[in-house]
Amino acid sequence: MWTRPVAAVVWLLGLDTAVAVWTVAAGWGERVSGSDWVRFGTLAAIAVAYLALTRQWEERRRLADNQGEHVDQTSVFVFSAALLLPVWLLFALIALLRHRRFLIARKPPHSFLFTTAAITAGALGVHAVAESTPLGERLTGALPAVHDVFALDSALAMIAAMAVYFVVQGALIGVARGLINRTWSPRELLGEPSANVYIVSTLVLAVCLSVLLSVSVVLGAAILLVIAPLARMRHQLAQATADRKRLLHDALTDPLTRLPNRRGFEPAAQLALVADQAARRPTAFLYVDVDRFKEWNTRIGHAGADQLLAAIAAVLRHQIRGDDLPCRWGGEELCVVLPNTTLPQAIAIAERIRTGVRDLDLTITRPAGGTNIRLGHEAPPCTVSIGAAVTPTWDATLPDLAELADEALSTAKATGRNRVIAATSPAEIH
Repeated sequence: MWTRPVAAVVWLLGLDTAVAVWTVAAGWGERVSGSDWVRFGTLAAIAVAYLALTRQWEERRRLADNQGEHVDQTSVFVFSAALLLPVWLLFALIALLRHRRFLIARKPPHSFLFTTAAITAGALGVHAVAESTPLGERLTGALPAVHDVFALDSALAMIAAMAVYFVVQGALIGVARGLINRTWSPRELLGEPSANVYIVSTLVLAVCLSVLLSVSVVLGAAILLVIAPLARMRHQLAQATADRKRLLHDALTDPLTRLPNRRGFEPAAQLALVADQAARRPTAFLYVDVDRFKEWNTRIGHAGADQLLAAIAAVLRHQIRGDDLPCRWGGEELCVVLPNTTLPQAIAIAERIRTGVRDLDLTITRPAGGTNIRLGHEAPPCTVSIGAAVTPTWDATLPDLAELADEALSTAKATGRNRVIAATSPAEIH
């Protein structure tokens, strides 16, 4: 966790603390009745049975989603508990579910704890909606009052509860993504559209479970017969979709640096260039080349050079913006297309990349038990040379732009390396 940006660490720890305080404050003085314990027992039994029946599918789906956004369908039980249970029993159910999920989560503990806090915050928001409207009493009251669940004000309260659960979780996790990745694009803040659709459908199922449980514990338990087959079918469909996405991702991504390869980069870069030209905006191109890479290969071996190149790619990803398009161009050469970027802006980004690589604190692990090498200690710092260019005309092509940046890179190499050189052109856009 301590390798994250300071603002992200403050956000993660601050949210964990705030949710803990909120839970205590919301649950202070609440009484737990016998019927609350019955509902809790029923929900817990259904949830545990569901977790047992779907564990294999969930493990496969989490593995497939490891590089992207994952939506856990246990929100069905969390949302229902938020409507039906007192705060302390709600917290107990969340703790039970999250403990079981931690065993297959493949997440660092601090990240898993933050996600749990976000889920709890969403659930507390739903509970507040239920308590401040007639919805909570109608769901947990005597049988004659249950018919009021279908009244207009109850339906509006249910929609509000769904919106609160969706927005609270999405906002808290979206801000964390933005602080960690240092990008604030709509996709970073709001998540993948397909994941959001999955969340909404899960909440609709949670509404059905809540209503059934309010009518009869037996009916609520029977929903397991519906949820499990639906979950299996959805997991299988999700797995097939994930398999296709992974195959496409593998075909378009360099496995060492995890940057797009040229096959994946060039169509996206061309589209960005065309969009900028149509809007009369400049497009910038950075060529990044590792200085004396052959000497590094000799010094630390091919395995060590691979570690070095992967670390440099990580620096590049960290320093560019969310809409920029990086690529492993080939060998030790990386490049970036920067949409809607002037030459001074491109140079500033290139300088961040150059200094980030120069200051890289990396220990090269030698294979077969060899002595590890730390940059700046047992080996000199690694450096890169960067050529920067911006579209010289409104009809320039991507190869034109790449050629200008390549010429600037050659100048950087010839004049001492470890520097950023901008391409010069009489018609250049500033």
